Amino acid sequence: THSLRQYPAQMNPIIAAELADWSRPGGMTIHARLKNLLLKISARTFFGIAADNTDAAKLSRNFTDLVEAMLALLRWDVPGLRYHLGLRSRRALEQYFNGLIPQRRHGDGQDMLSHMCRETDDSGTLFSDEEITNQAIFLLFAAHDTTASLLNNLLLHLARDETLQDRLRGQSRALDSAHLAFDDLDDLTGLDHCIDECLRLYPPVPISVRSTLRDCDIEGHPIPAGTTLYLPMLFNQRDPQFWRQPDRFDPDRFAPGREEHKQHAFAYHPFGGGAHKCIGMHFARMMAKCVMHQLLLRQRITLPAGYRSRILWIPLPRPARLPLTFAGL
Repeated sequence: THSLRQYPAQMNPIIAAELADWSRPGGMTIHARLKNLLLKISARTFFGIAADNTDAAKLSRNFTDLVEAMLALLRWDVPGLRYHLGLRSRRALEQYFNGLIPQRRHGDGQDMLSHMCRETDDSGTLFSDEEITNQAIFLLFAAHDTTASLLNNLLLHLARDETLQDRLRGQSRALDSAHLAFDDLDDLTGLDHCIDECLRLYPPVPISVRSTLRDCDIEGHPIPAGTTLYLPMLFNQRDPQFWRQPDRFDPDRFAPGREEHKQHAFAYHPFGGGAHKCIGMHFARMMAKCVMHQLLLRQRITLPAGYRSRILWIPLPRPARLPLTFAGL
């Protein structure tokens, strides 16, 4: 919690600088800008990399190529192919983080990378450069790409519903602060419900895979130990047995008095559960709320007439080529 408390103060200046350039006539496709903003925030909070550092731009390009390589049909390491660009970007990321580790091991930095470099395992051995690099790449990918998916979907629905947008804006204005502080996070309940509803409809990980540790019985079906099970979050979270009009965007289903998500332990589990529950869920929600608080206070979000959304599910769910117009308030 101590580390989380300091993050909003690091995030807010980066968000303010980025949003200053978002009010423009004609609108813009938002996905790439969101990813760039969220990567800058994650790089600053996790690794102490300044947002205006040229390294941030290089990291963004490398992560873009790496994610696109996941979709490559031809997985050949041949120059010019998307898969080759992904492998090259992965090597560039490894080289970059490997270059940071020696200084961080002997420094007294308080960012996450510095702590990882000085941390030991149960036997008292420092983690290897390879272990730290792999973890750093995963953290940065998980932090910015999944939150970009969430915000793309949230912005689509807010642009469609001016009344809901104004309601959220009213909660932000009630805080009487241009920037969100850690102690203000819980006051934005409407934004929480909208985030929850986006995660219900568009979970970043639609299916979770688990293996049974012992023989068990599920609904009368004997399941032996070692069986691979698939937990379908996407389908559970749209099951009409638990959700009223499950395909409809309705954030109030999470509000007191309804709380449809509490009808069953696994009706709603976008971050997984148990020992494997996503450790970054609080950071992701904080980052999304800090961005949305400033955006709602500064700009009105609209869609161009005639836009029809089509959801891309791979690699992460988001509306295809979402075009938004931001008008200053």
